[in-house]
Amino acid sequence: MFLYLKGLGKFRKSKAYGLVGCLALVSMIGLSIPDLPVVGGRTVYADVIQGGDDIKDVSVHEKSAEGVAMTYTTYDSGTSGKQTASGSGVFVAPNVMVTVAHNYYDKNQENKSAVLRGGESARSYVVMNSETEKNNKVPTSGVSEALEKDSIHLYNGNDFGKDYSNDLAVVVTKKPVEAMTGGEDSPRELSHKEVSTGDKITMVGYPNDFSTPNLSEENKKRLKDGKAYSVSTTVSSINKESGAVTYHSSALGGFSGAPLFNDKGEVVGIHQHGTNTPSAKESERIGGGTIFTEKHKAWIRSMIDKYGIKGWYIDGANRYYYDENHIALKDVESEIDGAWYHFDEKGRATLVKGEEKGRVLLRVEDTKGTPLISDKVVQEGPVGSGLEFHLRQNPDFKQLVATSPTAKVVSYNGVSVNKLVSDTSWSDEYVSKLALGNTIIKAVVDSVNPSSTSSSDFARTEVGKVDLSGKSNLPMPSKEVLQAPNGSENFYATTHIQTPDGSGSGTLIAQNLVLTVAHNFLTVKGSEVVTKSGRTNTVYKATLPNGQSVHFSDDDIVYWNKKDSVFGFKNDLALVRLKEDFKAVSPVEMVSESTSIAKGEKVSVYGFPDGRLSPVLDSEVVDTTDFGSGIEGISYEGTKPGASGGGLYNDKGTLIGVHQNGVVGSRSGGLVLSKEQLDWVRSYIEGQPKDPVYVRDEVLVDEKDKDKLPSTPKDEKPSTPKIESDKDKVEPPLKPQKEPKTEVITTYEGDSTLEVGKERTEDTKGEKEGVPLIYRVVYKGTKPKVEKESIAFDTLYQGDETKELGFRSVVEGKGGVVTRTTTYQVDKYTGAVSSQVSEKKIAPQSKVITLGIKPNSVIKELPITERFEDSEELEKGKTEVVSEGYVGKEVTKVTYKVLANGKIVENSRTVEVTPMRERVVLKGVKEVVSSTEENSSNLKEEVVSPDKVEFLVPKDAPIREELPASSEEFSESEVLVSGEKIPGDLGILIVSSKELVPERVEVPDFVAKVTGGEKLTVEGHRDERKIKTPSKQERLSSPETTAQFTTNGTGSSSLTAVFGVEADNMSLSTVEHSVITYNQQRGWHKINNQWYFRNSDGKERTGWMKENDAWYYFDANGIMQTGWLQDTDGNWYYLKDNGMMEVGWFQDSSGAWYYLGSSGSMESNTWIYYKGKWYYIDAFGKLLFNSLTPDGYRVNEYGEWIN
Repeated sequence: MFLYLKGLGKFRKSKAYGLVGCLALVSMIGLSIPDLPVVGGRTVYADVIQGGDDIKDVSVHEKSAEGVAMTYTTYDSGTSGKQTASGSGVFVAPNVMVTVAHNYYDKNQENKSAVLRGGESARSYVVMNSETEKNNKVPTSGVSEALEKDSIHLYNGNDFGKDYSNDLAVVVTKKPVEAMTGGEDSPRELSHKEVSTGDKITMVGYPNDFSTPNLSEENKKRLKDGKAYSVSTTVSSINKESGAVTYHSSALGGFSGAPLFNDKGEVVGIHQHGTNTPSAKESERIGGGTIFTEKHKAWIRSMIDKYGIKGWYIDGANRYYYDENHIALKDVESEIDGAWYHFDEKGRATLVKGEEKGRVLLRVEDTKGTPLISDKVVQEGPVGSGLEFHLRQNPDFKQLVATSPTAKVVSYNGVSVNKLVSDTSWSDEYVSKLALGNTIIKAVVDSVNPSSTSSSDFARTEVGKVDLSGKSNLPMPSKEVLQAPNGSENFYATTHIQTPDGSGSGTLIAQNLVLTVAHNFLTVKGSEVVTKSGRTNTVYKATLPNGQSVHFSDDDIVYWNKKDSVFGFKNDLALVRLKEDFKAVSPVEMVSESTSIAKGEKVSVYGFPDGRLSPVLDSEVVDTTDFGSGIEGISYEGTKPGASGGGLYNDKGTLIGVHQNGVVGSRSGGLVLSKEQLDWVRSYIEGQPKDPVYVRDEVLVDEKDKDKLPSTPKDEKPSTPKIESDKDKVEPPLKPQKEPKTEVITTYEGDSTLEVGKERTEDTKGEKEGVPLIYRVVYKGTKPKVEKESIAFDTLYQGDETKELGFRSVVEGKGGVVTRTTTYQVDKYTGAVSSQVSEKKIAPQSKVITLGIKPNSVIKELPITERFEDSEELEKGKTEVVSEGYVGKEVTKVTYKVLANGKIVENSRTVEVTPMRERVVLKGVKEVVSSTEENSSNLKEEVVSPDKVEFLVPKDAPIREELPASSEEFSESEVLVSGEKIPGDLGILIVSSKELVPERVEVPDFVAKVTGGEKLTVEGHRDERKIKTPSKQERLSSPETTAQFTTNGTGSSSLTAVFGVEADNMSLSTVEHSVITYNQQRGWHKINNQWYFRNSDGKERTGWMKENDAWYYFDANGIMQTGWLQDTDGNWYYLKDNGMMEVGWFQDSSGAWYYLGSSGSMESNTWIYYKGKWYYIDAFGKLLFNSLTPDGYRVNEYGEWIN
């Protein structure tokens, strides 16, 4: 349930309406909640405009929601039970999220300081990509990460409750945002642009308080707690000093901490509060927040510099790498620690080549977090190699505690120790294996007083290798650098300068002195020149290519002209005085006197663009600029941002000035030291610092304006330019001149009609306190540069099985194009030109070539062969065709496939064989006999072999066998006819049937088809039988039924049917019956299409029988079996259609081949050696083709083992 809460203070008052924070707090157990001491003292209530229609749905997978997070805290409120406070935030570095402090803190009502809400019971979380409704106020989707209490850092905790400008916090997560989202999200960029009234801003966050009555019913149903939404509006008012901003929009609870984006998607501030009463007029309902001032941004950047991830981050199987600017490498190949990696579009790394390296760093801090040993490399080597470290044995640690006998180890690698260093009862051993990237061994110590560090100083020197280029290996000069004049000396004296908001360059000109530019440290705030960090005690770091680093502070920097340093190039000069010498590196050679550089001459620049030491050699000077006072500026090409302050050298390799600005692919600029500047620098090199000496600019006047100037008497010489000194202080006013000199005030603007590198000047005259002024505006070329790069299409080949070989169709491809647009911006005060590149890509369309690959079939006929057999049944000279036979076929089918290069190759080849069936002809060998012998009995059966009557052999049978030809059978002429009297074993019957009785019995069967009636009575027999006919219900479904009965007696064949109660004597004309007499002769008999073999005793043969060297099998009823047969032992046999047992190779009707041993038993799971080749029979008895056997051997398409 949602509750109205006190909190989040006033931003302004208008009638009865105030502004309150948009943090939503809800009860998880449904109890009431007390007033919360958050910023201010009004009830937390969030309101909307337009019924909430300006709150738009946002997919968390869209670019607009990238980096936006939900954050929530659960805590015990005491009497009201468990509570949840939920808000929003945005990542501005991989593991650094910006939000509002009141998402986690309440204010102390007495002194307005911050108090952690819920105290020790508080549990806070950050959630990425939640996109479904919460369940009991807990997210049901996305990725959640629990926060440590010390991971929440406040901008100004002491004054938290006094002003919204202090309601700011940074949250540091263990996982970077790429790891939390599988590479889908990246941090958002802090904007450098100024925000003004009327500018468009967009808020994206996770609202969850929908209780205002001004929210429409439709939107109440649409909006869900747990999903992201956006609100776009314009700035209504802004206080440039504090950053306080208001805007007319909906501002629901839960939006607190939501980022405010400008029209470029950059973060310009955060949302904090909204209208606190539903009765306010809609025109007066507003949202409010803070636009980041330079002070805010400097603090955020210092948090990023301190806590932002650099180097490797391992997340299970996924590995990410972050450069010196905390940016993940994506869609690129890069060399890191000597190994090459490919990073996909989501930043996940794959090793391409080389050996992966790991490094172990020792970090020792005191209990306040002050570094005592700053990430000293103690071991490095291949990943997986052994690591064994002992803290007490480390020389740096030993030196650190040497003069502190009471030094105590508070914790070691996160494990609490709280014992003296000298106490050996705790283990200082660290045993592991080297992992990818940096492994930190951290010790927190107390009661340590290093001899080299006073309590008011800081650790200035870092010994060991420092990664300057994103790699652990130190920068090495190229062959071209080594061959350049003074190349090696200039290379190793080039200094990398790390500042809270980025990095720059410098040059070692003495063992403890670095020459650089002022704008590496300074910026302008209004009309005041301040440090970029916003503080006066900023700590910086200078690092040489050999890895040695020294820290310095603002107190160690001296400026040529601090107050004018950021207004134009001529004063952009500074020296860094180091308190410790760089002893291992020689300073560079400087020119002995000021020099002038002409257009067309060659210069070189040594600096660290993009954090990498990348000298630019022999760049041609394309333009020169006279800044006045003997100071010259020159323009050249080839450098990038980050080289500012690097050394500028002439063609002899001698230092002549400093590099000041660079634009990718365009103009770069530098300052050539004047005589006065060179004297000032040399005074510090010689250890006798002098104040700067400034020379007044000579005023240049057009000819047409000369008559307006005061005249000079002919006998009076022009006065010598006045010289005065300054040492980083506000100069006293100059003595009045007899003839006031014109002062030039220069500002810079961009001109999109001019090419980059070109400029034009407009002067406007003015006067201030009697001093003539020229307001000069220098318009620098910012014409966008558009480059188009063609993307060639590829060719894809595909096959079509419906088209014949030789078919070819082509769908032409279309090339793509990448359009890169470079836009430029000009710094108003320095004239520095910066650039931004946008890219638009039209993907190419592949050329598709379709080739015909219709399978090809070749049919080969197998001709019929003829076989003659002697027949004792045929008279000599006669022949009889037993089987006509048929032609066989061998069908070879070939399929094809298309390779990636368009070549058509054979994919598979199968051969199907339909064996031919031979023509079998019987040739008579029977001697001619007399007619009396031939017709000895009309009742004699003709006994023949089964194949003589019905020989059905499968077409694909590979083997032909002869059948036995013996015994006799009934002929068709002996079928009894109606009315015929037949003498039987029990008497004579009159036949009234044209059908044979289906079974052979001792007494004939009578088959009656009866229509209607309850029973059937057979009269006139010795033993009358009554046969129950089907019931009435059964008759209805089958009115004509066949009943069968057997009689034992003899008598009349006249039958009478009795139906119902009364006898109904009628002739059963439907009665059909017949009789077959016994045949006592041994041999084959066919009855009702079944074959039997009768022994000499008159009984039918059962089981196995061998006849004429062939085996047959008869079931329990004496019926000859065909097809597959399994005996009681589980062995399988195959009996051909003529009943003969198959032996050897056999192919059934499905085309499968089997092998039947000499006993006829089917083989399985075994190898067969046949005609010099090995074949494998599987578990089902089938021959294996084109595959691997269970024991790992391969057989080909013919079943042969491939050796």
